[in-house]
Amino acid sequence: MAAVDIPLAAEGSSAPESVQVHGGSPPVLSPLVSEVKEVVAVTPGSFEPSAHFYPRVLNAHIHPVVRAFLSLGNARIAKRYCHLHPEAQPDAVAAALRKELHHFKWAGADVFVTASARGNRRCVVVETNSCPSGQKSQPLVNDAAEQAGYKTLLEQSFMPVLHAVEPTLPAGRLAVLYDKNKMEASGYAATLADLTGETVLLVPFFDNTPQELLRARFSADGVLEVRTDCMLDLVDAEAEDALSYTSAASAESPKGYGHANGGGQTWERVRAAIRYVTQKPWNRIPPITRTLIYNPVLACLAGGRNKMLAAKAYDLHNAELQGTGLTINTPETMWNVPLAEIPLWVKRMGGMAVVKVPYANAGQGVWTIVNDEELAAFMLISHHYQSFIVQALIGNSGWSSRSTGGAQLYHVGTVPNARGNIHAFDLRMMVGAEPGGSFFPVAIYARRARRALPESLVAGASSWDILGTNLSIKMEDGSWRTQTERLLLMDSRDFNSVGIGLDDLIEAYMQTCLSMAAIDVLAGKLVSKKTGRFCYKLFESLNPDPALLGELFVLRDFNPLLAAPEPFSGLDFGVETLELGPLSRGAGEGSLNGGSLTDDEGLPAAVDLVAAAQGLKARSALTQSNLAALMAVNAEA
Repeated sequence: MAAVDIPLAAEGSSAPESVQVHGGSPPVLSPLVSEVKEVVAVTPGSFEPSAHFYPRVLNAHIHPVVRAFLSLGNARIAKRYCHLHPEAQPDAVAAALRKELHHFKWAGADVFVTASARGNRRCVVVETNSCPSGQKSQPLVNDAAEQAGYKTLLEQSFMPVLHAVEPTLPAGRLAVLYDKNKMEASGYAATLADLTGETVLLVPFFDNTPQELLRARFSADGVLEVRTDCMLDLVDAEAEDALSYTSAASAESPKGYGHANGGGQTWERVRAAIRYVTQKPWNRIPPITRTLIYNPVLACLAGGRNKMLAAKAYDLHNAELQGTGLTINTPETMWNVPLAEIPLWVKRMGGMAVVKVPYANAGQGVWTIVNDEELAAFMLISHHYQSFIVQALIGNSGWSSRSTGGAQLYHVGTVPNARGNIHAFDLRMMVGAEPGGSFFPVAIYARRARRALPESLVAGASSWDILGTNLSIKMEDGSWRTQTERLLLMDSRDFNSVGIGLDDLIEAYMQTCLSMAAIDVLAGKLVSKKTGRFCYKLFESLNPDPALLGELFVLRDFNPLLAAPEPFSGLDFGVETLELGPLSRGAGEGSLNGGSLTDDEGLPAAVDLVAAAQGLKARSALTQSNLAALMAVNAEA
């Protein structure tokens, strides 16, 4: 039977991809999913630079200043930083750059380069991302090292972590999960395959995926499982100058990793996975898992994809840094703001502010407000979440938010172009963390706004066009497109137009490292010291948004401290997967979250958990032995 070719448009790709599904009819798509997305088996030796970098990056030459920064090393960076900041304690700066992180080992901070009315420059952290883009936009530092930052991050951070914890992990495969930016996700998969000599699974894991198209899930004991009976092989089709996929469904699974699940499905366990899942990852990935997830969703909830808790993490960390001369620079931020209060806070900031849905990303859920019309338009929108953050708006020297004490910041902006236009821009600094301590820079790029930054506001002009820098555009069908024409590379051409220097890169790097440390510390506080479980009650107290709390997917019967190498505590979760679904704040039937919250995790009291488990038995396919084990674990707690 002839193969069925189904075109796939990968975000940012320069060449079309094709999928060949051998035999059978084309799959029937749900209205929620516009493209077929299958698991791809990525084998060693399959890294192709044209598939993992933008075309213009392949022909770019990195700017000497950026090359110099990337080769400095933390000791010289600390020395230079202290020279520029005599108020900073050298020991504190050195300690900040070698701080050991436990949860948040890979991040990208979006930084504004700003100035005050007196001309004092500073880098301001706007957002810190827990699975950041950037590799595809980074010109090669070494032409002979074609895997570039992909290899740097995995070799210096992920692989040492994997080796350190491997004895405690379940037997299984390696994977990369993604829901956007397939160009970079596949780059990580190909690089990881080369580093390990193993076939790596590239796994789609989208929000709102219908059950019949689901390719990843978590078992009740916290192990990631990937469906592989419809898996595809990645083949380097040199004659076609493109990458194509061919069926790998008949490929033999590593011994002991897979099991049947009825209906001809095969699910294989994964011992470690790199996560590039950005859209509400907490509604399908538990915050604490037995499979090593890099970065864990715990880091997202603590601030990596939660601007509400990020603001609190920065505030708490700044308190710890008092007296050291170090601080995380952020716009003035009001958190836990209900919709009705937003006009009051906008007025408090001088009629100009930025309102954000704390849990959105990629430029979604952000509104710049500079006049009554934009505020009125925002208030008419129907919002899913009930809590917002309101931040001081950074505009031009003649118009910006008024912060506490009357201080104002404005964009330094790009170097004027031939038409005399200056554009607002942000700088993305991607940083990794080594086990045992020590940060290292991985990739850098900048993004400019669509329209020039005016000296004074023009009535009717969109402030987002002037100030919004994100390149991602979400289409009506849920897919993503990228406006690469606004991307500013760190090459010999674009870097000169950005208007920054070595010291600005050092400032941005320091701010990124400090913000990562702040989020990592808060993430640690969300883990129970007694049981190793997610502290739901503390999270609820820090982030009291019912809509978000209702989205959390937590494996309530999984006790990480009881997890051990195979077999897992004598339990055999084999075929059956416990699907608890999102937690509910109410005490409805079968709710694991009903009743009083009495322990340090915010979990129900023992009798409530037993009753909930009994009520869930039928609809969750819990076996009698698993139910007994669940009760025993609860009794021990």
